[in-house]
Amino acid sequence: EQTAAGARALALGLSALADVNDVSAYHWNPAGLAGLSGTEVLLDLAKPYGIADLDEGTVAFGTSRFGTGWALAWHHLGIGGAYGEELISLAAGRRLWTFPGGHALSGGATFKYGRVGFQPFTDPSTGRSLDYGSQAKGSFDTGILWSTPWKVDVTWVMRDLLEPRYELVLGSGGDQLVARHELAAAFRWNRESTVTGSWAQVDGGRTSINLGMEVLFYDVFAI
Repeated sequence: EQTAAGARALALGLSALADVNDVSAYHWNPAGLAGLSGTEVLLDLAKPYGIADLDEGTVAFGTSRFGTGWALAWHHLGIGGAYGEELISLAAGRRLWTFPGGHALSGGATFKYGRVGFQPFTDPSTGRSLDYGSQAKGSFDTGILWSTPWKVDVTWVMRDLLEPRYELVLGSGGDQLVARHELAAAFRWNRESTVTGSWAQVDGGRTSINLGMEVLFYDVFAI
């Protein structure tokens, strides 16, 4: 669902799809893995909304082999003693074509294996023991990144192509992750400064506009 990986892309307001080339690109835009130059490890730990029993975290490993950037990641979101979501992702991205004048086109894909499940609990109103069990589904994300010599990069990402549906309570209709499109661009007016922006489908009807800015102070510190 609305997961995130990596502090930088999160700080850029979820708008960095066209400017992520580290291991966290497995989540944001697998085409960005084409820019992975070495081996990287990502560790995330979050307490969403400051709730003590709600935990979220990511472990990701990425490397570059055979002209392709690869990533393997595990993401967890859970409520202690009640509910958990596990998402295992395997992603790859590579440079597809290089054109005259400095243009380049990269592509990538992420296979996601998601599992959601409840722990058995007692209904306080009836005293009955309830067990909704668990379900596991697979899906794909894909992305294309166009790098230009004009200091602008543009990308398109499509999420959950297989549109998995999780229905733990029979007859409820469950929750379907519909296929969603995202478009984004990154503009660098010098090597220290980048502005990012994106348009994203949140679900079947809602959309969002996201913006971010990054200024680097080389050899001193970074914001």
